[in-house]
Amino acid sequence: MKFLMGVAVLILVFVISFSWLFEVYTWNQKVTISVDTPDGEKRGASVMRVSYDMSSDYFNSLAGRSGKFELTGEAAFVEVAPGRYLFVLLKGAKNWAWVAICDRCEATMTVRGPLIQNLKIPIDLLRLRYSYPTLVTFDDTNNPMTVREVDPNDLAATFGPGYALRSLTLGITKEPVTAGKVESVLAWLLGLNGGYLHGGSTSRGAPLGLYGGNFKVKER
Repeated sequence: MKFLMGVAVLILVFVISFSWLFEVYTWNQKVTISVDTPDGEKRGASVMRVSYDMSSDYFNSLAGRSGKFELTGEAAFVEVAPGRYLFVLLKGAKNWAWVAICDRCEATMTVRGPLIQNLKIPIDLLRLRYSYPTLVTFDDTNNPMTVREVDPNDLAATFGPGYALRSLTLGITKEPVTAGKVESVLAWLLGLNGGYLHGGSTSRGAPLGLYGGNFKVKER
């Protein structure tokens, strides 16, 4: 009997000690972009949801792989001039809050999840050392093949004199995930079904190698 009780206690201690490995942290993050224009400041924002599976991170790290992140949402964008838009692609978006925490401190795997959920100070995405945001625009929003990358340090080169990126930030929020806004501007996005911008299933020939998931990721 004492032996069985001892085994039971050991099992309980093991379960309690390693229960953190099976936590799944979920947070909503809001990306806000602000641009100075000849007509004044213009702002746009998008809220996306990120989930992080702690157990996946632990067991994958043992195998030399990264943990499991999942993202739902759409790209933030701002109309800098009538009919002209600047988009913040979702490339790297699921890692932005995580990378910011890693940049700020040497937090261990066991505490980064709670740190992200309780993060109050907006993160300057332009200061990230990794997962740097990608900005793009379209010469014609009705034609996905006209996409081109925008230098965040020189918006004037793309949009003309008087245009400059004022800020690009990320904050943790309880606001609901944004839906339908990016498709209201890029009407062709839904028809891609996640495919590449040229309509194909591979990146060959696709402008900037972009696909639908860079602008919108649906909940699985």
